[in-house]
Amino acid sequence: MKHFEFGENWEDYSNLIGAKELMASMEKLENLIGIENIEGKTVLDIGSGSGIHSLSFLKLGAQNVEAFDYDLNSVRTTSEVILKHWSHMNWSSSFGDILSDDLKLKTYDLVYSWGVLHHTGNLDLALKNASKLVSENGLFVVALYKKTPMCGIWKIEKYLYTHSGQKIREVLLELYKTFFKLGLAIRNKSFQEHSESYSSNRGMTLENDMIDWLGGYPYESISEKEVIRLLKIQGFDLIASKPSTVRTGILGSGCSEFVFRRM
Repeated sequence: MKHFEFGENWEDYSNLIGAKELMASMEKLENLIGIENIEGKTVLDIGSGSGIHSLSFLKLGAQNVEAFDYDLNSVRTTSEVILKHWSHMNWSSSFGDILSDDLKLKTYDLVYSWGVLHHTGNLDLALKNASKLVSENGLFVVALYKKTPMCGIWKIEKYLYTHSGQKIREVLLELYKTFFKLGLAIRNKSFQEHSESYSSNRGMTLENDMIDWLGGYPYESISEKEVIRLLKIQGFDLIASKPSTVRTGILGSGCSEFVFRRM
């Protein structure tokens, strides 16, 4: 199965990571997870992308951070970003496939995966495998695309984008931008202002996020009830969540965030 080149997009974004983007990322992690669940803890970052979240965990006081990604560009970019902003060696970045039967038997205080597992091609297996890496009483923090009425159409679009050349991709991006601007205009919001303030959302830039959305193949989505049911079977209780507010999914599906504890 052909995967979208997530690593190239994250490599492009990594050049823009500065103090503002890093601070935004740290604040989001602290608000979602709680500093007491990060300081002094061992952390596994599944699908590290640009490396900004792995770096944020280190800056927030994690004892050790191990990151892995399926995309070799992301593995390299994660290493470069951490080396640029962090002087200690209590971290690692390596290739890994969460669907593999050869997963490490080691467990972690905190297993984190933001917007990744729904791109593996087998979301249920990815959730089960990731949850096995959480230590007793540890946390599993995951963000997944919410299921909407438009998910079937978006899956077709993502397949088309991923399997197309650069010119088709540029057309799809400009078309998406046009509808996105129209959606903001209907709500009396400025595209320019929205774009300029977007880095406060996990430290991400709007265009990189748009490309990540349009090309995100493989693609699956899941309801909040389905996530909770599946993780409960694996021995987890939900302790916090931030459901996506997206309803129809016309312009895309937002990620719902979940914090589970292994009981």
